[in-house]
Amino acid sequence: MIYRYFIIFFLIGLFTYSQTDEDVIRYSNLGIGGTTRFLGMSGAMGALGGDMSCSSYNPAGLGLMVKSDLNFSFGLNFANTISRFNGSSNNKMSPATTFNYIGLSGVGADKKNINNKYTFAITLNQLQNFNQQVLIKGRPTHGKSITLDMLDYAKGKFPKNLDPLYEGAAYNAYVLDLSDTNNVNSYFSYIDTSKSFLQSQKINKSGRINELNFSYAYSIDETVYIGGSLSIPFLRFSYTSDYAEIDDLNQMYLRMNPDSSISSSYPYTVNYYPKLGGIKDFHYQSTYTTTATGFNIKIGTIWRATDFLRIGMYYHSPTWYKAKDVYYYTFITNWDNGYNITFNVPQEGGLYNYSITTPSKAGIALSYILKNILSANADYEIINYGNGRLSSQDVGVFDNANKAIREKYTMSGNLRTGIELNTKPVMFRVGWASYGSPFGNQISGNYVRNAFSLGCGFKTTNFYFDLAIIKTFSGKQEYYMYNPKYCDLTNLHFNLTQIVFTIGLLGKRYDENIDYEQYNQKPSNYQQNNSPPKEQNKTVIPY
Repeated sequence: MIYRYFIIFFLIGLFTYSQTDEDVIRYSNLGIGGTTRFLGMSGAMGALGGDMSCSSYNPAGLGLMVKSDLNFSFGLNFANTISRFNGSSNNKMSPATTFNYIGLSGVGADKKNINNKYTFAITLNQLQNFNQQVLIKGRPTHGKSITLDMLDYAKGKFPKNLDPLYEGAAYNAYVLDLSDTNNVNSYFSYIDTSKSFLQSQKINKSGRINELNFSYAYSIDETVYIGGSLSIPFLRFSYTSDYAEIDDLNQMYLRMNPDSSISSSYPYTVNYYPKLGGIKDFHYQSTYTTTATGFNIKIGTIWRATDFLRIGMYYHSPTWYKAKDVYYYTFITNWDNGYNITFNVPQEGGLYNYSITTPSKAGIALSYILKNILSANADYEIINYGNGRLSSQDVGVFDNANKAIREKYTMSGNLRTGIELNTKPVMFRVGWASYGSPFGNQISGNYVRNAFSLGCGFKTTNFYFDLAIIKTFSGKQEYYMYNPKYCDLTNLHFNLTQIVFTIGLLGKRYDENIDYEQYNQKPSNYQQNNSPPKEQNKTVIPY
């Protein structure tokens, strides 16, 4: 059942600071980041290589570079989220400027064997941008309210034993109250679910994952390429939510009559407080920020099987994060008689340290090159989301979350394809990528993302400029603002438009000034005039 899987915000921290399986998936189910050339082909460069972005995917691709490179990428993001809740639709656009990539690489010949070369690279790559705003607003089905879930948790407890982050906060802000102080089973809510009222939730997400890579690649006779990266990701994710229930039609009232009697709209007994009267609305606000630093290792290889075919393989280890959450919650009630109550918990904010382990990843890639003019490329990688984990020094605290990860998530795959047409000095690119759902769907279905890209570039001997536009569509996401037992379903549809630019500077070819006679060696395609190799017998890497 879908209820089992998507009690989304009930799980990720709207009503509790506990970290859950959703945290692992959020930091594992990533897209791609890199230079504009890389994005213009939807990241399908696992076998083609020759771009610094390969340091974050298949570092062996750095071995196909023949010039030192310095580049910087930046752009604009337009994240759009459409929510549909009980016949009401809301659209929220979130524009943002982004840093995408900066990299520096150097290429040199192996003086012990002139036919071999090496590449060093230091890159900073944005793997994920979390910028998103969501607005959900509409009227729930009668009998649906978060206060009913709170009443379930409150039943049988004395007020001092209520969860201060959830039903206890509602009690302290008078949304819940005791009708009989001698009977702890007699809690009631000032939200009358037999009446018509509004529910809304405003969500703001921001943050990013930037990854620093130290990479090395080695080329053996321009036939076999091997490479590795030590990667240090820096994660920051901020989340704020304002959930509200609003008596906009004034159907929930408590009034004192001139004869001191009370007029009430409630079908059950409630308490009248002169400063309060009936409820106008309440807001349950939550804020938390996760910061984390981690590391992982990436290794890969590319085999130049023929002049027109390359085969690549790569592996990414799990990422091991040390994370910290800072969180606080606010409960606000507004009343018909003009009074309002604000309750904050924890008073000074909360802090929790823990660890996140994301799943490993493995991929295979193919690249077909036609007459040094056209390259057609495809990458496919697999990832088992059920292998993610949470841990901390508090023994057993994440047992339920880790059990949920094992039971809910499964093996999935990401497919990336791209084509590049090299009409010097101008290049044209097109790509498509599909990112499978952590629940197993691929290509299409709920939670699957499909991205389409177009790009072009201009290159001289020492300078290049690239532009790409990427459009990403996510399959329908089924979402509940709180416990589905008392909440109607919201369908979310997400799309993202990215416009990315890259400016780059190139150095000389690594072999331009090599005196081959000095090393008593000849390159595999050596010419009698002792000029640098011209790759007569090898396909020059496009672009």
